[in-house]
Amino acid sequence: MKNVILITMDATRRDVFGVYGNQKGLTPFIDSLTEQSLVFANCLSVGPYTQASFPGILTSGYFLDYGKPKGLAAQRTLVSEPLQKVGIVTAAFHSNPYCSSFFGWNRGWDTFYDSMDDEVDEQIPYIRGPVILAKVTKWLKNHVQARNYKPFFLWVHFMDVHEPYMPEQQYIDLVDPSLEMTREEMHSLFKNTLLKRDTSDPAKVKLLKRLYDVHVREVDGYIQQLFQALKELNILQDSAVLLTSDHGDEFNEHGGLS
Repeated sequence: MKNVILITMDATRRDVFGVYGNQKGLTPFIDSLTEQSLVFANCLSVGPYTQASFPGILTSGYFLDYGKPKGLAAQRTLVSEPLQKVGIVTAAFHSNPYCSSFFGWNRGWDTFYDSMDDEVDEQIPYIRGPVILAKVTKWLKNHVQARNYKPFFLWVHFMDVHEPYMPEQQYIDLVDPSLEMTREEMHSLFKNTLLKRDTSDPAKVKLLKRLYDVHVREVDGYIQQLFQALKELNILQDSAVLLTSDHGDEFNEHGGLS
């Protein structure tokens, strides 16, 4: 293998994947990869939210190894750092503020996009998947256009499963056509129920989960598009692709919303 590609899905629960038993068809493309993949049956996040979980993924450590610093502790080594030192090209594309350069996560990357200089929707505070996908595809094309391109480590993170759970109508129609909500209603549900972590109305909690599931199907499509780009550029056969989530979300299974 010449390249390694790490794809992470924010806030994506294990039980949404068909390979782990889900029957709703939310991850058809990801499930189609299982016959040619190693599937881990017992894989645990080291933390329930971004700041706590990504040290495990990108530094092979626990959140509190060096106390609770404001950002990435200086003592940590990102996987990108030793790779860069030995000549592996490193690139990262994501829109999670907690993994931004502001918090020190840009160490060791030849290319690092964290969206912090970009404008975002007032209701959805992160750059969506299509923008991330376009930037990744452009970088890949530019990098591999040389016949003997350097091996690379690429990290791609999709935020779209993360709250506030406001999917576009095209994905609602694909997954849950009976779900009829305006954008204003979705945002109200976020502000008045999810943001307040209010589990007093089971119907609203169930509605949030339905919106969440739609986003899972959406990101499955983005990952399919990324694989298609890898195939068209003739680099998939030379690449090992790792797919995981940083943590899940709770819908009152343990008494809360997250």
